Amino acid sequence: MEIVNGFDFFGFRRLLDGLKYTEGAQDRFSIVQRDPLSAKVTCMWEMSVDRGDWRARVTTTSTMTAIETHFAGVNILEAFEGTSRVFVQSRSHEILRGLV
Repeated sequence: MEIVNGFDFFGFRRLLDGLKYTEGAQDRFSIVQRDPLSAKVTCMWEMSVDRGDWRARVTTTSTMTAIETHFAGVNILEAFEGTSRVFVQSRSHEILRGLV
């Protein structure tokens, strides 16, 4: 089973000075029936600003999965100026599940 939810809070705005702001997001949850450890959630966000020929954009993708003892998370952050990627950072972590 898979559930996908796309949304934005502000969508698109153009300010009086000509700056355009755009954002959007998508959350995707999937799980295989009778297999709780197959659960996976991925959240993707993109925000951009532009004016004339200039454009800057930031994207982030966060994924969480689980094994019997831990939740595992991975986050990737990317920044672009125009079409050139100017920054990327990836982090991963595990969190002990305890009684969850």
